Amino acid sequence: MKTNNFLEKVMSKVTVYLVVIAFLLILLIVLRPKLLVMCLAVFLFVVAYAFFGNLIRKNEIEEYIANLTFNIDAVTKDTLLNFQMPLVILEKSGDIVWSNSNFDILFQSIEGQEGLNNIIKEFKQVQDSKNEKRIYTQTTINERIYDVYANVLRVESKHGKEQDNVLMVYFLEKTDYVHLIDVYDKSKLCLGILAIDNYDELIQSVSEEKRSQINPIIGKLIRNWISRANGMVIEKDNNKYIIAFEKGYLKSFIDEKFSIIEDVKKIDFGVKMPATISGSIVVSDENINEKYNDVFSSLDVALGRGGDQIVLKKDNKFEFFGGNTVEVEKRTKVKTRVVAQALKEFMETSKNIIIMGHKQTDVDCIGAGLGLYRMAQTLGKEAYIVLDDKGDMLKNLLNKIENSKKYENVFVNKNEALSQITADTLLIVVDTHKQDYTECPELLNETDKVVVIDHHRRSTDNIKDPVLTYHEVYASSTCELVTEIIEYSDEKINLDVLEAESLYAGIMVDTKNFTLKSGVRTFEAAAYLRKQGVDVANVNQLFRTNFDKYVIIADIVKNMEVVNENIAISICPVEDNDTMLITAQAADELLCIENIQASFVLCKNQNQICISGRSLGSINVQVILEKLGGGGHINMAGAQLDDITIDEAKEKLKQVILGKEENA
Repeated sequence: MKTNNFLEKVMSKVTVYLVVIAFLLILLIVLRPKLLVMCLAVFLFVVAYAFFGNLIRKNEIEEYIANLTFNIDAVTKDTLLNFQMPLVILEKSGDIVWSNSNFDILFQSIEGQEGLNNIIKEFKQVQDSKNEKRIYTQTTINERIYDVYANVLRVESKHGKEQDNVLMVYFLEKTDYVHLIDVYDKSKLCLGILAIDNYDELIQSVSEEKRSQINPIIGKLIRNWISRANGMVIEKDNNKYIIAFEKGYLKSFIDEKFSIIEDVKKIDFGVKMPATISGSIVVSDENINEKYNDVFSSLDVALGRGGDQIVLKKDNKFEFFGGNTVEVEKRTKVKTRVVAQALKEFMETSKNIIIMGHKQTDVDCIGAGLGLYRMAQTLGKEAYIVLDDKGDMLKNLLNKIENSKKYENVFVNKNEALSQITADTLLIVVDTHKQDYTECPELLNETDKVVVIDHHRRSTDNIKDPVLTYHEVYASSTCELVTEIIEYSDEKINLDVLEAESLYAGIMVDTKNFTLKSGVRTFEAAAYLRKQGVDVANVNQLFRTNFDKYVIIADIVKNMEVVNENIAISICPVEDNDTMLITAQAADELLCIENIQASFVLCKNQNQICISGRSLGSINVQVILEKLGGGGHINMAGAQLDDITIDEAKEKLKQVILGKEENA
């Protein structure tokens, strides 16, 4: 195209010259008519000379261009043949059209051929999607790592139509770069802390002779453990150890599930109570000061989940290891009195009080809510309890509350609660600390005065910055905590019999009639409620079930499947208002079967698959259901799954139990 333009320019100039010459000759003929023949001959000669001169020049240019194109093609071909990167041209079918010598060397092995097949397969998928004309992937061939790029080339068919049916693929090796990045990543600092959970209890329990041996023995065990990673240990206080090691050793610790947890429990101090440790390890790109702060906040998460576990915080995500020991009751009445006094002051300085539990409200929520309502009323404050989900599990209790005529305006739905809340409202969240699991999460954004009272093991999505937290995983229930707050409050609080029975019912439900997780403080709280007029027979009436439900529960037990020889899994066959209650009761019944240490019952509730988990204590159902997005306690937990069938949920649960959740 450039040549033609050039010739056109040349020809246009010659034309101008000829016109000028013709004009001059015509002028000469007008002045000298006798010179007509000569002028005509001269003009014809000039025209002929110009024509043949341009023809010769055109041929010379075409010959030059032909030689230049040939030389460029030869250089290009020679460059491609001797190109340092492997290069190949493929048809869409995967057939090789052309390749250079480096490609032939790279793919002469079987491993290389398999790698090429995988690349072709991946490129075809991208091509079929018709998204891009430039394609990228990464592959490993003969233990070398390559970035693979492909350009889709359009070639002209015999019929003159363009088709994008050829790939030019070239391989850029980056093995050394990847290895360098890997070495750098593995050299990053992991900072952590280990703490003896029950240090004070051990000090009080062991003999005076062994008391001085606790720190040296556990400290030596920790040093031996961390020395395998060429790490360091700094003892902090009497029961805490700062640890540091390179990230490259972290995988071996994860693979062994942080064996230090079990090693510490095996130490014999001559008492029945084993020593347990909790810890946190932070892996991040933060500076050392931020990591240090993160280590202590993550340790609080481990302790808030009951201890006996290590929390790994990596890329702002938490992973938990251990947690198989039942919590040891170690609350003090001093703390309860401090919390009771602080709560009283917050109530007195607030315009009104709203009490909120969790979704799918249970008896523990209602009982705790009624106890706090009575405390607010005693202080002369207006109080409301948020209740939107009135499931069948609460039917008997709510009927009793409704018949009493004392709480007509106390229970409000979400919209009513939102209309009552102001910046000066005290919002008390009971029986949960998860923001998204509350009955109405929107309420948390309407006031900064939020109090959290809960007994579940702490999770990572907790309510941020409450003004007061009473979070005791050692308690049997939230009703137990609220009962103690009422008992140790400076203000004389007289519970109504129905309120006392609701608190007692909450304790009974969460302890399975005082058979699970019942400490000394649990029975003390129950004794206090009995003094307030609780009739145990009336409380038992709240949990009676009809014959039809009992038959369904029997069918669930009958159709159970046993996993790992001691875990029962079954499915609730009905879907109605009683489903959640039946599921929970069936999970409890499965624990009555010989050799069964844990049970899981699945049910369909509206658009969700719900799982109720129960355990006798040797298996942590909370850890299992956390991997499915749930939570709870070591012996009682639950989970809800969306966009999944009940059979798929069951299979997913089995995979988690069997330790194959990566493939679930």
